[in-house]
Amino acid sequence: PPAWVGDWLASRAKSEERKDQRRQTPPSSDDPAAEQKRAAAQAKSAAAREAKVTTGMEELGRWLRDQLREGLAGAPARAPAAFDRMAARMVDAQAPGAARLLREMAGTPASGEGWQGRLLEQLAHLYLLAEGYARTHAKDERDPLTPEEVADLRIALGFPQSQEDLLRGPGQRDRWLILGRRVEEEERLKVQRTWLWGETSASPALVLDFSAAGQPLDRSLTPGHAIDADLVFFPGPAPLRALVQRRHATTHVTSFPGSNITTALGTYAAALARSPWLERYPLCLGPLTLVLADRAWLVRDETGRALPLVPQFARGWELVARSGGRPFFLCGEWDGDWLAPLSAWADGFVDLGGG
Repeated sequence: PPAWVGDWLASRAKSEERKDQRRQTPPSSDDPAAEQKRAAAQAKSAAAREAKVTTGMEELGRWLRDQLREGLAGAPARAPAAFDRMAARMVDAQAPGAARLLREMAGTPASGEGWQGRLLEQLAHLYLLAEGYARTHAKDERDPLTPEEVADLRIALGFPQSQEDLLRGPGQRDRWLILGRRVEEEERLKVQRTWLWGETSASPALVLDFSAAGQPLDRSLTPGHAIDADLVFFPGPAPLRALVQRRHATTHVTSFPGSNITTALGTYAAALARSPWLERYPLCLGPLTLVLADRAWLVRDETGRALPLVPQFARGWELVARSGGRPFFLCGEWDGDWLAPLSAWADGFVDLGGG
């Protein structure tokens, strides 16, 4: 490669090394009084937010019950205005996770055939979130949530998590295959999802990155590569989201994970049972064939079971050509209804994420 590429890589490696050193160094304070004052201010702020979220969740629960009482048939007339108003209320209540779900729900009544079932599922999901939060403050401890379940629920609601504290904890070292990434925009904020797969642990990981006001996203995790690295996972009953704590080496992917559809969906169902807030989960499938049925793409495994690809997937014929019509492996984001391809292995790595 050109000399400037080597210089850039060396500079980036030094930068990552400095970051790792900072992560391993606990913060210190030479002024105990100032540290105590800062801790008191943080506790006061956290208590104020907790009170706002509690009030907001109570209001959301009443609103959801009203929606069901009024009936789904009237939802097209109420949407999107009623959903957007409640989403704005959740922003005021400092529950951005609930606000995002409401904004997504606003378009469901106009989403075509079967919208009633989809809307009912979304309403139930949101009600479970509100009721789950109420249980974290309930005095009845006959069936309390575990600390992992509470942490998972708070993340779903949008409570901030201290990445600095997380990065000082123990990491999980593995050779992580970088399966693919996808970038979406949410309320003037770019969200990048990068999916990894641990070769030894046989488990997935999700690394999120955010940017606003034209700031660049972190592109250091390149699909088609693998990193020998330590990851730290956010707490939860089915840990998925992670941060890269320390990198040791980077190599190219030379093979792909894959299972049949029944096995993959079983893994997804087990994760969803532990963490009902899962919105997407990576499925790595293969060997597969691509099938065009009624102008829609499906992937079919060797047992004959099939899954639908998202309607907007436009690279089906390219994938047929790359695979030469032979079975291949595919990784994608599964949302319970559709599979959104991220990458494939067809005589080599094929990036399909578009991120």
